[in-house]
Amino acid sequence: MFKSLFRKKIEIPNHEENWQVYFSRINNQKASVIVDLNVADIAPIKDLPFVFYLIVPYDSAAEDGLPTMESFKLINEVEDKIAELSDKYAKNLLHVATISMNAERLQMYYCHRISDTEAFLHQVDIAFGERLTYQTDYREDLKWDDFYDLAYPLPFQLEMIKNRSVVKMLIEAGDSLSQARLIHHYLNFVEEKDVTDFMEFAEKEGFAIQSKEKEQDGWKVSISRSDYISYEHIDDLCLPLWEKAKAHNGKYDGWESQVISN
Repeated sequence: MFKSLFRKKIEIPNHEENWQVYFSRINNQKASVIVDLNVADIAPIKDLPFVFYLIVPYDSAAEDGLPTMESFKLINEVEDKIAELSDKYAKNLLHVATISMNAERLQMYYCHRISDTEAFLHQVDIAFGERLTYQTDYREDLKWDDFYDLAYPLPFQLEMIKNRSVVKMLIEAGDSLSQARLIHHYLNFVEEKDVTDFMEFAEKEGFAIQSKEKEQDGWKVSISRSDYISYEHIDDLCLPLWEKAKAHNGKYDGWESQVISN
């Protein structure tokens, strides 16, 4: 039988997208990273062994290399069109992140082979012509090192993303965040000694111990304290608990608060 001359469509594992944004430093430069966190559930994908970058410079950049507010409208319009073209023509490609740094916007994809990008880029050229200047870069990346080293957040950055998500949910539920309220924090430990050491720290910081329960795989602890919540200060409240739990071989398991409607 003759071997098919048509390119085979690669079956990319399904996942529920979860796009989040956070700030980082890459090569000692400030970077804004938009990443699909749930890609980590399916990565690395054996059939997508190449990392491919579509690099678009932006003219209006702040001193730190990130786009100015004036740039965002144009950037969003360009990326909306690129996303539309990607859905139609970027076969065998998976968009995993977009990184802004050094006056450039880097869209990170993984692909089956670099030739799979040709139809997509051809459509980008048709849509924008000389109005869009861009570069491309690629390399073999079997273990998806670029995704994990450049795009995926470090543990403390992931915790900050989770914190902002909870604050956002409170605001969307009608909470103005103008009032202090009781905030409950949850933690897991393996050894009781670590629980005792952590609880001593928590009580010195003004937290009340709500519960301490022994389970088959360790201990579950709940503490609470009345505090104000805001995007600007939530990490100052939660990260010290996350760090202290880690220092005592434990895991900080998030926080919650009731919604206070005005």
